[in-house]
Amino acid sequence: MTRPGRPAYNGFMNTAHPTTTAFLDALVARDFGRLTDTIAPQATLRALVPPGHLDWEGRDQVAGRFSFWFGGTDDFEVLEHGAEDVGGRALLRWRFRLRQERLGDAWQVIEQVAFCDVAPDGLVERIDLLCSGFRAEPAGPTVEASADFAGSGAGA
Repeated sequence: MTRPGRPAYNGFMNTAHPTTTAFLDALVARDFGRLTDTIAPQATLRALVPPGHLDWEGRDQVAGRFSFWFGGTDDFEVLEHGAEDVGGRALLRWRFRLRQERLGDAWQVIEQVAFCDVAPDGLVERIDLLCSGFRAEPAGPTVEASADFAGSGAGA
């Protein structure tokens, strides 16, 4: 349903802050150096991931977490990604298909949604993230969750 005078909306529009768009572009390219450059030194990442709520603080910890999740992949495909502004916060989302040795031989699909805040200096200072976890692609009618999403500890 659309409101009178407004076009139908069927997906993400790129209306997010330029810094959060740069963050997403770097993540999709798996350019973790460029991703780090978009993150404030005092940044926080609060994530609801399998197995639960986890927090990371500081640029290196936050960037390192994304590198842990998506770096070192044997194969990597971007299935979807997008960014938009929601009441002054950036809403980012991405869905990837990948294989990593630590996750086993099967292809994994993962989707994450993040709300981000940008500091006055123009860098990402807060990321609140919800994650599907790495999900093995179904060989049949069921999908199994893979292990080791959080890694071996809370650090990157």
